[in-house]
Amino acid sequence: HDHDHNRNYDDENEMANLPPLTRTQKLFRDTRVRAIRSNSRFHQTLFQQEEEEQQQQQKHDDDMNDENDDDDKPFLWGNLSVGPVWKSRLIQAGYSRPTPIQSQTFTTVLHNKSTKRQNYVLAAPTGSGKSLAYLLPFLTTMDVSSMSSSLSSKSKSKNNHHQEATTTGTVWIVTPTMELACQLQRVVHRLIPPCNPNSSGIFHVLKSGSTTTTTTTSSARKEIDDASTTIDPFPLLSQLMDATTDSNDRSPLFLAGTPKVFLQLRKEIKKAVAYHPRSKNSNINHDDKKYHHLAMSLRRNLQTVVLDEADRLLQTNVIQGPSVTSDTTSTSATKKKKKTTPSQRPKKPTIPMAQELLKSLVLESSSFHQTFSKSYSSSKNHRQPTTNTGSLQILCASATVGRSLRRRLMEILQTPSIDKAAGLITADVRRTKKNVQDRKLSLLPERLRHGYKLAVDEMVDDDSTNNTVDEQDTAASLLSGLDEALQKLDPQPSLIFPGPVGVEKTMEFLIHAGFQDVRGLSSLMKSDMQDDTSPASETNDEMDWKSTPMFVVKERLGRGLDLPQVRYVFLLGVPSNAASYAHLAGRTARHDQTGTAITIFRPKETPKLCSVAETLGLKLVCIDD
Repeated sequence: HDHDHNRNYDDENEMANLPPLTRTQKLFRDTRVRAIRSNSRFHQTLFQQEEEEQQQQQKHDDDMNDENDDDDKPFLWGNLSVGPVWKSRLIQAGYSRPTPIQSQTFTTVLHNKSTKRQNYVLAAPTGSGKSLAYLLPFLTTMDVSSMSSSLSSKSKSKNNHHQEATTTGTVWIVTPTMELACQLQRVVHRLIPPCNPNSSGIFHVLKSGSTTTTTTTSSARKEIDDASTTIDPFPLLSQLMDATTDSNDRSPLFLAGTPKVFLQLRKEIKKAVAYHPRSKNSNINHDDKKYHHLAMSLRRNLQTVVLDEADRLLQTNVIQGPSVTSDTTSTSATKKKKKTTPSQRPKKPTIPMAQELLKSLVLESSSFHQTFSKSYSSSKNHRQPTTNTGSLQILCASATVGRSLRRRLMEILQTPSIDKAAGLITADVRRTKKNVQDRKLSLLPERLRHGYKLAVDEMVDDDSTNNTVDEQDTAASLLSGLDEALQKLDPQPSLIFPGPVGVEKTMEFLIHAGFQDVRGLSSLMKSDMQDDTSPASETNDEMDWKSTPMFVVKERLGRGLDLPQVRYVFLLGVPSNAASYAHLAGRTARHDQTGTAITIFRPKETPKLCSVAETLGLKLVCIDD
């Protein structure tokens, strides 16, 4: 380097006229040259960084311009290619853009749907749009021409009815409550309104009602008494028969209901399939033949089973925290009981009904398609159908899912690994991180605040050896805490989970306090509830607590409820575990809205609340401050 420096900076002609450089001067010169060169490298690095930042900014601007241009493209809904018809339907229904979980699910499910159906687990916080996420891939692949608003009964022949029957029950949606099934029906009806207001359209909710009819429908059915009423052995199939024979609507593609209802439907299908309408010696009338053909169609058409709130259906607790009990009387009481009667002995753990249903459907799916293909290929009068006879697809969705749920699926499906049982679909990368704190933050909406209110037990005797509170005193203290909390907050639509108080006592308390709009579970089942639960557009200055909507729902029925206008969620008492708190508190702060979950608890429940807050990483704020 020194030789290069001398050659670059010393000219031979100038060196002849100048005196020779001393050692100190040479060192100073070399040091200055190195500083200049290092400074030039520093500036070059800065220039490269500036260029990279400009490229990133330009790329971000291009992406934003592309997203803005998507509104001008008739086939794109956000970044999803759904077609012009579905884009118009989604925008008219109030869905301006897809959420991250909807985009991720749409691209993943449709990409593998064309090759091979695969099982998936959808994991996203409450209020992120998981329902539409798993509905959209099936809705957009429907035959758009069959969704006409008016169909004449004359143009509907037997062959057309048979073609429509081949789509009945393609997707079974299993929900923990009937209210959630009705809510899903309202979501689909907003996108595809039924032609007849009294019909279910493409989404039918199975309801286990009365099983009696006034007339006999089959010669094989015997009267059990002298009365004219007989028991209908196919009440659910009768519902589907009425839905499929509606001349002004298409057959239901989606069937929704609780695991108990689907188990009953499976029994009816098995019983109806046992009839052989082509047998010469069988005494079977026309109605039994209809049930037989419908049952065969349901078995043949079933392709996908969706488990909404899968962790509750399969009873997998994925959020585990410190086990803290607020009352010590349960342990002391069990120590005193030395002898137990047979009725008091602990029973063996029962298999969840959803697990029993899923296992039976998986086993029947492969065996039925083999026997069905053989029977139809050997028949001369019936040609073999061209429906897909692949394996059954399973989709699970919940806000609190983890490896425990996928292990349960691995046991049910008998796969060698968790990844082969079901793939994970999530739009939040924090769920896949090993950092526990990151996983905690991904369980709840980002705009959800958490508060608490301590309800003082004024009627408790400190000298009491029992150290318990009477039920009436507990209800009085929690309701008193609720009244004090409402006085400190601005009037906003609220949802109350009564806990140990009960729905009836809570509603009586609110009505007696002067609240004029107290709603129970029956109002959530109405079809026009969706219009009432849209975000409030009126100003809050004119609203007071007396006219504010107050919803009172049991905890076990609160999962999955979508009430966009709710801004406060009141929990009377601490939930049993962290997963329950996540689902109950997640009824607010949905669809990028703000919300607050307030827990009203007794002093003895303080350790339990601290355990839930530690497990979920909550920042609790006292509303009294």
